[in-house]
Amino acid sequence: MAANPGGEGNPADFSHGMDGFRPELTGSPRQRAAGAAEGAEGAAGFGGVAEAAAAAEQHKAFPGHGGRYVQLGTPKPGGMGLVFQAQDTLLQREVAIKRILPERVGDAEALSRFRLEAQSQARLWDIPGIVPLLTYDQDSLGPYLVLQWIEGQSLAERQDYRVQVLDWRVAAEYFRQVCGALYQAHQRQLYHRDLKPANILIDRSDRAWVCDFGLVRRGSVQASISPTNSNAFMGTVQFMSPEQERNPRLADARSDIWSLGATLHYLVTGRSAKGMRAERIPAELREVILQATEEEAADRFADMQAFQQALAAVLAPAASVAVKVAPAETKAAAPEAKAAAPEVQVAAPEAKAAPPAAKAAPPAAKAEAAKVVSAPPATAPAAPAAAQKAAVAVPGGATPLQAPFDERTAKAAQAAWATALRQPEELVNSVGQRLRLIPPGTFQMGSRDGVGEDRERPQHAVTLTRALWVCVHPVTQGQWQSVMKTTPWQGKSYVKSGSDVAATYVNWSDATEYCRVLSEREGRRYRLLTEAEWEYACRAGTTTKWSFGDDESQLKEYAWYSGTPGAHAESVGQKRANAFGLFDMHGNVTEWCSDWYASYGKSAVVDPAGPSSGSSRVVRGGCWCHVPSIVRAGFRYVYDPDLRDFNVDFRVCSDS
Repeated sequence: MAANPGGEGNPADFSHGMDGFRPELTGSPRQRAAGAAEGAEGAAGFGGVAEAAAAAEQHKAFPGHGGRYVQLGTPKPGGMGLVFQAQDTLLQREVAIKRILPERVGDAEALSRFRLEAQSQARLWDIPGIVPLLTYDQDSLGPYLVLQWIEGQSLAERQDYRVQVLDWRVAAEYFRQVCGALYQAHQRQLYHRDLKPANILIDRSDRAWVCDFGLVRRGSVQASISPTNSNAFMGTVQFMSPEQERNPRLADARSDIWSLGATLHYLVTGRSAKGMRAERIPAELREVILQATEEEAADRFADMQAFQQALAAVLAPAASVAVKVAPAETKAAAPEAKAAAPEVQVAAPEAKAAPPAAKAAPPAAKAEAAKVVSAPPATAPAAPAAAQKAAVAVPGGATPLQAPFDERTAKAAQAAWATALRQPEELVNSVGQRLRLIPPGTFQMGSRDGVGEDRERPQHAVTLTRALWVCVHPVTQGQWQSVMKTTPWQGKSYVKSGSDVAATYVNWSDATEYCRVLSEREGRRYRLLTEAEWEYACRAGTTTKWSFGDDESQLKEYAWYSGTPGAHAESVGQKRANAFGLFDMHGNVTEWCSDWYASYGKSAVVDPAGPSSGSSRVVRGGCWCHVPSIVRAGFRYVYDPDLRDFNVDFRVCSDS
């Protein structure tokens, strides 16, 4: 996908309350009020999301200096208006065009800020890692910027909404590059003031680029926009330093350091840095992130170069511990006197969208918090030796499956096990749910080296010893209403109504309660799938990225994902089924599993069910807004069990 410098075009960018951060639930009243509107501000500048989206659809005209620039693709909302990919017909190259929304062309303040952005970015054209401004011009639609087109994606797109968390090494390398670019910008007395995932682009060569200087501040206070005007509170609250929240005129190099540290924290934990919990940060980056996001600006890194050096140190092969670089100033007070971050559940690569905790924790040292080692998540105990060797209980005429196997073998095994068990291959209950028999067997769980992320490894053999009936698709709105008599998705965002549309806005407890009520109603035990059962059912004998193979071009036949139309969960069963006859295992909605999260390193290999306790539940499958890598069979992630959102549903199974 090509990145759009300064453009933000997916649900993650529009919300800015990504992955667990809810502005309306945290912070001061002023912050909450600003946060409620900042998603629109951040995505559409002076207009708002709806306005920008409408403009993107309506304003197709693109004179662009006498027809020199030809629009390519659909315009996207950007920090100050709209961003277009275009072809420069004179120089035969692709460029990015950024222009103010046409209805704002007469807004003197908008024009002034746009000119300031152009003038500032023109001073940065020679800095590696900052998207170069090629020219500034105007036509019948108003002024516009012409920028270098970066072929790649933003970190917001790379991380994706509510799911993707970057490996700390990858993130640290990107941010080491960004620090170098911003250090040079700061040397020229230019401060970004809106650093966030959407404003950092990664090109096809894995180089990082900083874009969108729409809120730039020059060195002198007088050069910045007055905070008394109507647009004084601009930026993205989630990544805004404390002093910038209080007064935009106070934002300087150290404010950018805080924002970059908060962005790094978000990318490696999936949580907002406002109210961070140190133990959730990867140990290698803990000291670096804590120092970058100190409450007092004087306690942060002295400059971006110091921040860059700290990241380089943790990336060095010899580095075994995080490095603490001396701050610009050293306070007289002992480290123990510093206040700890508020006890709000906002930082966990394996936790999502926890409800806010009550009050801030008692005063304690940030340094002390940093000492808390992020212990690996609890794992399921290893199966006893007898269980490791135990054969699957095999009725006459049926044998367990051994992956890999093809579709013909899968279907033959389903028929054989149905006959041997004297049960149907497919059950249909009173709610209309169809459940397919999944034979027991052994498969390789997780992803092979070179595919996926660390939490998907090591790939290991898992044996499932019981036959299982798995619903052919996630629970639908009609089925939910029939069982629970409620409509939790009603009036919510990114929802399509329909009895056969996947039900969303249900948390883990809602899903298990549905299973309990359905079990009482049917006189048969229903439950959520374990993570191992889910992956086995999804793979259906394959060892590839998806249940049909490794050819991404076929994904549209099997999944609703970011490459298909729509901005909501879809009706189930419209795409192709896998070899077991299961639909929507890839994309459409992310599905709750029964397990608490556990690393694979110590997981049981026979009928694993996860640890007995934890803080986060496993989710699988990816959803309609996720990129192909997230809807893979081996991709695993976790959400806070209390999360209710537009992309989360579940699938039931029965083993009795």
